[in-house]
Amino acid sequence: MGNKIIIYFLTLFLFSCSKYYHFDELYNQDRYLEAFSVLEKIENKNDISYIQRYLVILIRLAIEGDEDFIRKLKELEINNQKVLKKLTNYILLKNNLIDYINANNINDYYKIISNLQDFKLYLMNF
Repeated sequence: MGNKIIIYFLTLFLFSCSKYYHFDELYNQDRYLEAFSVLEKIENKNDISYIQRYLVILIRLAIEGDEDFIRKLKELEINNQKVLKKLTNYILLKNNLIDYINANNINDYYKIISNLQDFKLYLMNF
């Protein structure tokens, strides 16, 4: 009986982890639109793991110039303080990318590029 309970909880644990496994696998294979599609099917959109992946895929597709994802990135608002604290650098990267897209002159571009130097570690994900 005890072994059945352990197996049951291990199965639940593995199943809960696997909901992001398929997304991560597609993302790592540069199949971003498919990864986004998998991510949209996840029900708990308030989970920090979901929000981080959602933010990363939006940034990735916005960098590629996809207008729909640029719009989604601009519209994304995160109000949860716990999430804001944990994902601060990704959110700052998002804001700098939007500023870069909206820049009007060469000085704006240089200013934003110098800001992005602080995000080298995070830019490696893209």
